[in-house]
Formats: sequence, structure tokens, C-alpha cells
Amino acid sequence: MTTFESTVEMLRRLPEEDLLAINGLVRRLVSRVPGEDIVKPLSESEFLDRLDVARRHAEEGKVRPAASVIDDMRARYGL
Repeated sequence: MTTFESTVEMLRRLPEEDLLAINGLVRRLVSRVPGEDIVKPLSESEFLDRLDVARRHAEEGKVRPAASVIDDMRARYGL
């Protein structure tokens, strides 16, 4: 069974309320500002600039444990 087939099978078993919640989540994930791509290609210099900022934040302790971020996402999106 492919990933697609497996996903469709799981969705078939869900109640309508859950399907509506999933639909809302997917819409938020893929919605975008008109004319703006969800994923914008970065130049090498843009990528390196963002990497520098991320490293600086890590050094300054401006980070959170992944488990904390995941818990927040679950609460926010009802997962």
C-alpha cells in the first residue's frame, strides 16, 4: 500500500468533525498571500545570513526544546 493509499484509508475512517479540523489545518498550512510563494528560493547569501541569525539565537539561548514547540502546535491546531 502506498503512502497516499494509506492516508486515504485513514481519512475514510475519521468522523466528519475530525475531517473538518484536518481540512482547516491544511488550508492554513497552504494558504498564502496572493502573489507570494509559500516556499521562496533563497540565494546562497540569504541562506547564510539566516543561518548566522539562527546560530546567534542559539548562542543567546533564544531557543525552545522541540517537545515544547510540538506541544504548542498540537494545542494551536488541535492535533
